Amino acid sequence: MKVRAFNNVTGSRAQARITPLALALTAGSAALAIVTAAMLGAAPASANTGAPRSSAESFQAMSTSTNSATSTVIATGAFTTAGTFTGSLAQGGTDTARLPGGTFKITAGKFSGATGFFPGTCLTISQGNGTYKIHDGKGNYARISGSGGFAFNAQSVAVRNASGDCGGTIASELIITLKGPVKL
Repeated sequence: MKVRAFNNVTGSRAQARITPLALALTAGSAALAIVTAAMLGAAPASANTGAPRSSAESFQAMSTSTNSATSTVIATGAFTTAGTFTGSLAQGGTDTARLPGGTFKITAGKFSGATGFFPGTCLTISQGNGTYKIHDGKGNYARISGSGGFAFNAQSVAVRNASGDCGGTIASELIITLKGPVKL
């Protein structure tokens, strides 16, 4: 398939060729977006009647810091926004979600996890899952409540010191995924 393109800056016309692979990738991306939206329970927007509404919400938090308990988070579902989680949810504790317009707390309930250390490579891997409860909302999230399940994966690499032992952490990553219904 050939497509004519016009460059608004130079005023020139060029002819581009769309390959079958590019077309397949575009179609595949569109199909993936539709399937993902269906799996996450995406629905058309509706007017807020003032009564709490319940809808599925997903949070994806990630950190690459070796010395901070703060992760960047993206929330999608009942509301879509970005902010931070700070705390110890991945250790069975509580995180504070700081989003535009307010905050709320997420506390781990049932929790299980395992950690493996590989001294030959100075690699530590941790994985776990559990349940959570959302509470103590402030600002726009004053009425928020909800619960669900979460999973986390973390890994870190330490530097090998002069004596051949694993020393301080030089790189780490933590990914936490939470999914469940919320009421606003």
